[in-house]
Amino acid sequence: MRRRDFLSSSAAVTVGALLPRFSWAANVPPDVRITRVVSFELESTRPKHVGKNSYRHDHGMQAFDRVLRVYTNSGLDGFGPCSMGANECATLLGKSPLDLFDRDARKVTGPLARYTAPIWDLLGKLLNKPVHALLSEPQAPARGSSPAAGAPATSVPVYDGSIYFTDLRPQHLADWPSEFKRELDASMAAGHRAFKIKIGRGRLWMLAEDGYRRDVEVVRLIRRHVGPGITLAVDANNGYDLEGTNRFVQDTAVC
Repeated sequence: MRRRDFLSSSAAVTVGALLPRFSWAANVPPDVRITRVVSFELESTRPKHVGKNSYRHDHGMQAFDRVLRVYTNSGLDGFGPCSMGANECATLLGKSPLDLFDRDARKVTGPLARYTAPIWDLLGKLLNKPVHALLSEPQAPARGSSPAAGAPATSVPVYDGSIYFTDLRPQHLADWPSEFKRELDASMAAGHRAFKIKIGRGRLWMLAEDGYRRDVEVVRLIRRHVGPGITLAVDANNGYDLEGTNRFVQDTAVC
């Protein structure tokens, strides 16, 4: 190697060694580590009674969720739903939250699988950025498009997933269509423009064919009530096989 090339290479290595490990996180203490993890069950009250789905009895008014709180030596902590076991959560101890953030892929890695909300919350606090900014970054707009075309999204669509088997509650048997309409009206008044509807009544709660017909009837009722500008989806919770799914899609195609 020529002396000039050697000096250039050495200088590059030296400068690289002096740069922060995460130049995009220059304001975060370089030695930040996770020092404590606490998992607990959080009880909350739902805004309305949630009924049956295809495999489970009434969910009721109370909800119980496993939550994880992740503490660091920086004084900041992250908080969010997480159903991973104690052994998996314990492997976070001693790790840097920055090592868990794949910035190029915009995702959190590590032992929490899909339950990464506590780490996202912690990263947002450490970097002093909203999580939506960590999940997206400006992209170069396609040729011929406006500059705004490459801008990151500032919002994401949400849906009301609480449309369960209201028709099977004893107090609504006589006029269950009206109760569905009341639920839908309340949800739309709150701003929802998309709904996920539970189906699969024939798995446990009704005779198979009767349950199927009720599923179709409910979806058609909801479409008529909310109109064409509302997004509808369904969730059978494994209450349908392939043949039944194909039949349902055909029978609700107009919805």
